[in-house]
Amino acid sequence: MHMDICRSFVLEPAGISIIPPEVLSCAQVPLSDLFTYPLPPSSPPILRYYTSQLPGHSTCLTLKSLCHGTVYPAFAALKNVVSALDSLMTYEEVPAQFRRIESALSGAKMERAAAENRSKPVSSLPPEILAHIFQTHRNLHDGIWADVTPPSIRVSHVSAVWRDTALSEPSLWTKLVASPAYSLDFYNTMIFRSKQSQLAIAIEPKGPEYSRSAHALAELICSQSHRLRTLRIQATIHFLQQHIPSLRNLSAPYMAHLQFSNTSPVFTEVGNPLNGRVFTGGTWKRLIFESHNMPLQFHPPLTAIYKMAFSPQVPSTSLRCILLS
Repeated sequence: MHMDICRSFVLEPAGISIIPPEVLSCAQVPLSDLFTYPLPPSSPPILRYYTSQLPGHSTCLTLKSLCHGTVYPAFAALKNVVSALDSLMTYEEVPAQFRRIESALSGAKMERAAAENRSKPVSSLPPEILAHIFQTHRNLHDGIWADVTPPSIRVSHVSAVWRDTALSEPSLWTKLVASPAYSLDFYNTMIFRSKQSQLAIAIEPKGPEYSRSAHALAELICSQSHRLRTLRIQATIHFLQQHIPSLRNLSAPYMAHLQFSNTSPVFTEVGNPLNGRVFTGGTWKRLIFESHNMPLQFHPPLTAIYKMAFSPQVPSTSLRCILLS
């Protein structure tokens, strides 16, 4: 092996050492065995400072892989940056050297953290089983209006393996709610992570602080109607009047549950803008439709409804007129 590799710097918390030639004949060697020489006294201060910040590592590696960066490329890049330091550099060159080393050091730390995460026992679980565990954990928090996203966010922040598994499982990101309040960017991220999975949207603005998120989520219904599995809106008459007209001609071929609830105490039947049908483009043929304090004339196509519930109760004569109209 060439002397430039034989005298390459290797990184450890104690400093930088030079790989002794007799070690290079080993096929595998613990990294701690490589660091037999102390940091040269003539090394510039910048080199001494940064090498004292480096994370330790005791994993047994192939020396050739270490030197050529095939196992830990970020560590190899850091080694190259440190090796290129010039003890004769001018003061004006120091900031640029700082920036290069900081960037390489950040990458090496992230690489080390990822390697440690992959070595933990839980990481040995197949991704399918790990994803099923995440899904089960998420479902424990489920409910009609419940926000089930926080459990998925938490597991995606545990380790690199958990994050990769969580982000590759679309079913963890399929429920969009307006309470608590989220931004439009958050909803778009959820839609992106859910890929082509069916969506559940629940809009229940519980107060003025949820108004912005509720309106943002309602405006996404049109573009995502082809993926809707459930849609629940429980809001004031003014909110419903603002957003329901845009739902009239939509098609939602996978929607199995549709619920509208008017939380305003009184509404007028005559001339009410809520009168009329929604999702006239069609829904799933076994749709469950719930209507609470809404006009009787407001409903999806009756041919698609499998089960229908009204609240308050509707007189049979009025319901019969609706069905025959």
